[in-house]
Amino acid sequence: MFATSFVIIARTVVSYGFDLTATRSVAVRQQDRPYVGRLVVSVGIIRLALLLVCCLSVVVLSMMFQPIEDVLILALLSMLVLVGEAIFPVWLFQGMEEMSSITKVRLSHKLAFVMLVVLLVKSAQDVLLVPVIEATTSLAAGVAATWIACGKFRLAIALPELDAILSELRQGFSVCVSQLAIHFYTTINIVLLGFLLGPIAVGQYAIAEKVYSAVRGMLGPVVQALFPVMSKSYAADASRFGPAVRSITGAFVIGLVALSVLMVATAEPVVELIAGRADVESTAALRVLAVSLCFAFGTFLSPLLIVQERRGTFARITMLTMVTNLVVVAPLIGLLGVVGAAVAFLLVQALHSALLVRANWSYLGGRTLPLRQ
Repeated sequence: MFATSFVIIARTVVSYGFDLTATRSVAVRQQDRPYVGRLVVSVGIIRLALLLVCCLSVVVLSMMFQPIEDVLILALLSMLVLVGEAIFPVWLFQGMEEMSSITKVRLSHKLAFVMLVVLLVKSAQDVLLVPVIEATTSLAAGVAATWIACGKFRLAIALPELDAILSELRQGFSVCVSQLAIHFYTTINIVLLGFLLGPIAVGQYAIAEKVYSAVRGMLGPVVQALFPVMSKSYAADASRFGPAVRSITGAFVIGLVALSVLMVATAEPVVELIAGRADVESTAALRVLAVSLCFAFGTFLSPLLIVQERRGTFARITMLTMVTNLVVVAPLIGLLGVVGAAVAFLLVQALHSALLVRANWSYLGGRTLPLRQ
């Protein structure tokens, strides 16, 4: 988990915000196929270049910090999965509103990964096989998805001009920084646990965090489907945007509260099922994270700022939450241990959602607040 925390950060850098910015561009220019074809190549080049930078950065950090050197090989092998993710144009299918076209590819990738892990990974000594298997299946999925996209959307793949690549870099920069800040304040908790309390604490927190992430991950496909629709709706008629935002946000809140109550009630048996035994720290951390799920409607409100082209507001909100986490996480870990990391996440998640509500208040039913873009 300690090695994977670096991969999580690298994944955000490699994504570079294109899941929002490129998706929006495709959604409003679906019929301009030459532009879409150039965009596919530009995004791929940028992502692969950023992946190389991330790998080199981890190597440099390993020379400075012994805990990172101890997991260097595992971290680099784990980063190989990002090659496939870099060329997998999920954002393209989102923008084209054709997510069903890659459902089989994604399901096949996940199924193949699970089956190979079950068949080949038999002991702790086989740990290095896991990232290799995941990287291989991910690369195959990325190649298949790109091939399907070129055929289905009749894209002419050609090298873009340097100006086009630089333009995409500029558009995605603020979103990338914002998303990096979000992952930083979630991942830094794991890293700090490793430095302050050791690997056992990391494992205890990871059990709770993985369960929380699995539940919250169910929001991803919903937001992916809604984002291009909201982008086109805002571009076509902003007056109809507000009612849709209110309805969808309300549905998110109701569903998340119900899931939160369920997670709190079942935390103990779930932890015992996953860990193989009861664990007080993991159970308590999971219950705290379950409460934070009530504030996960920010997953929907954040992309709305990109729809409105308010990237500056988006960046300021996420940077503020990251700084807040840095201030509170270490003292809370020192005071409460594993549970302290979960409490820090809850506090920051609540703050983040409150700021997003304020930023979107004019569409959520209140008066327009004077927020600069």
